[in-house]
Amino acid sequence: SPFTDILSKETLLNIQAQTLVDKIKNLSTLPHRIFYYGNKKINSVVKILEKEHKLIEKRKSDCSLKEYPELEITENNVLFVHFPMVQTEVLMLSKGTAHYSLDENIMSSLYNNYFGSGLSSIVFQEIREARALAYAANAFYSSPTKVNRAHYLQAYLGTQSDKLQEAITALTDIINNMPISENQIEHARISVLKTIESERITKANIYWTFRNSLDRGIDFDMRKNIYQSISAISSAELKAFQEKHIKNRHFTYLILGDKSKIDFNYLNSIGNVQELSLEEIFGY
Repeated sequence: SPFTDILSKETLLNIQAQTLVDKIKNLSTLPHRIFYYGNKKINSVVKILEKEHKLIEKRKSDCSLKEYPELEITENNVLFVHFPMVQTEVLMLSKGTAHYSLDENIMSSLYNNYFGSGLSSIVFQEIREARALAYAANAFYSSPTKVNRAHYLQAYLGTQSDKLQEAITALTDIINNMPISENQIEHARISVLKTIESERITKANIYWTFRNSLDRGIDFDMRKNIYQSISAISSAELKAFQEKHIKNRHFTYLILGDKSKIDFNYLNSIGNVQELSLEEIFGY
């Protein structure tokens, strides 16, 4: 992970100031783009760049980035971290399609609104309001920002230690067997449409939105696709999406809590348990 792939103390102490200065001076040798937003005409901007943005003749043709592969989740695992606290935090993480999918992005906008996000969502109403198993609960089907990154299903619980087993069991059950409420699906559908209708992409955000789309492998405004699809979508299609992309998935359970209050027999029944230290997570 880039979060923990950090320089050691010894390396930092041995870095010379000139090394850092040289890196800054050589920035223009790397491939780069220039974006301008303003009221000047393009010819005027070009003249300014030709005068002020001096390029070195011998430029590097490639700027290689270090790859951090996303791990496969082929079986249930539990990563536990001890921390002296009253509550227990649980994040259920599951890797889905290994590349960006516009169809999944479209369906997830409705799924998240209906099932996992907000006070009226199925997760919040079932886990917190109806069963009082958690003080916070949500679920989210994420879409990647890069074309070669994966979609993920995330589900969160903030619960009491003595309710951990019951809360995880209940959340897993409604993830796999999503309740269908035609009325709530319609409210979620209208909410997605109204969000798009009221959204305005203006000024510099036009460029950055376009760049973000290119990173996903598309060169158009996908809000049109989302709006058209959600306008005509049915509960059967949402259920089909849940059956294909959500149901019966393997999870990595990330659990933070007080070790003395946790039932490890239960955690071992979920999957292989590995206890991590704060040093392993943060790198120091």
